[in-house]
Amino acid sequence: MSSIDLVRFLLLTGLRIGEASSLRWDQVNLDDAYFHLPNPKNSNPVSMPLATQAVELLKARPKVEGNPYVFPSWGEAGHLRDPRDLMKKVSAVAGSRVTPHDLRRTMTNTALRCCRIEKFRTDLLTNHITRDVTAEHYFDTTNLQWLAPEAQMIADWYDQQALIAASANVERLEPRAQAA
Repeated sequence: MSSIDLVRFLLLTGLRIGEASSLRWDQVNLDDAYFHLPNPKNSNPVSMPLATQAVELLKARPKVEGNPYVFPSWGEAGHLRDPRDLMKKVSAVAGSRVTPHDLRRTMTNTALRCCRIEKFRTDLLTNHITRDVTAEHYFDTTNLQWLAPEAQMIADWYDQQALIAASANVERLEPRAQAA
């Protein structure tokens, strides 16, 4: 269950696998729907918004006594590192190799192409270093709760697509065998 939740969290937040898997409960504020990354890869500490779907996912996560991580494991690190087995299953269903970083790309592309969220906002939501002078110098880039509507828009788009895929009038097409 931890791996499934981690993969869903990656898709909802666009985080890097190391940032998501090592997230601790003391970095999460479910009441105000945000989490804090004190030492992300780009070295810019940031508080990021959580869509309601991510909040509900985290609320349903069990807390393990003596383990501070949101996605705990019995391994040496104390948290999941890489959901390899689950990603193999996702890859089999997708018919193509899917990695945790592909989920980050999916979130970015969903924001840009499906939700029409501006690139600088998308960069901020995925904690990329932005090259937008206005964003860098005039917006608060350490507390991104002002981007909560955009995070919600992305999560809602996923839900809409899931409803379409699950509807009775959608038929699954099997891939055609390639000619030899």
